[in-house]
Amino acid sequence: MDQSKTGRLIARRRKEMGLTLSQLSEMLLVSPQAINAWEKGTRYPDADSQAAIEKVMGLNPVELLTGVEMYDDGLKKQISHHMGMMDKKVFTGGIVTDEDGHESYLDMSKFSVVTTDENGELSDKWIPYLEYHNAEPHVMTEHEKEVKAREDAIHKEEYDPRKVYINYGPAIFIISKETLMAVGRPRFFDIVQNKKDGWVGLRFGDSGDYDIPDEVYEKRGLAVFGYGFGVDLCKTMGISRLTDKMWVAPGYSKEHNLLVLDLIEAKRVKVRIDLPDFVLPTWQYEEELRIAEEEEAEAED
Repeated sequence: MDQSKTGRLIARRRKEMGLTLSQLSEMLLVSPQAINAWEKGTRYPDADSQAAIEKVMGLNPVELLTGVEMYDDGLKKQISHHMGMMDKKVFTGGIVTDEDGHESYLDMSKFSVVTTDENGELSDKWIPYLEYHNAEPHVMTEHEKEVKAREDAIHKEEYDPRKVYINYGPAIFIISKETLMAVGRPRFFDIVQNKKDGWVGLRFGDSGDYDIPDEVYEKRGLAVFGYGFGVDLCKTMGISRLTDKMWVAPGYSKEHNLLVLDLIEAKRVKVRIDLPDFVLPTWQYEEELRIAEEEEAEAED
């Protein structure tokens, strides 16, 4: 495998899409530095990143491995379909417990599933359970589209400064200035995690890993990039798709000066948040500025 060829393929596709490293990082949920390393051929995307690249950039693992774009649309579509299965949890066999508390081994490969017709009605066609999850997706009827549109409209929310938003591109936390003012306009905070009880906390103080610039209070709030910690946090929360965006109504412990985010209560939302409206901690802002300067220098070359 020639990683330099893979890097050139990723770089070419990114430029064809008109994206900067920072913009692509928001879409892939990785740092701009990681993408920069891929494009230079010094690193290779891991499995999670390959799945994200396929969704966002349309480059599948075969293309990344060879560094050559495929032109067989049929084969490429099949690979894309199987890549989509990575986001689905399909139970094939294991120990299950019934309502009476009795355990037994269930092998789903022995089951069949009835399919639906184009109107969403049950048909007389049965296929094996495992084949069902590899079948072509159901084509929605006009009625189903109308129902989904109404549900989307109901669940679409406006930005609420009383909530902390999670997993918006590279920003693992988005905290409003109203929330920060309510806890005393802190200057620093640390991120603490309690995996056992399922919560994350933002502990404020006179020092910490993350600073809160004064500019935060001139804009809409603070955006904290997650990088590796953000990916771990998403996995802890059970977020399996890069497009899952969530919010948590925080609790506050005055005794410990701790903003508590109960991940069990996190809910998926559809809220548009423009990251430029929020300020990064100083060191993260300087890192993004360095990446932007490198991009400008590269463009001039």
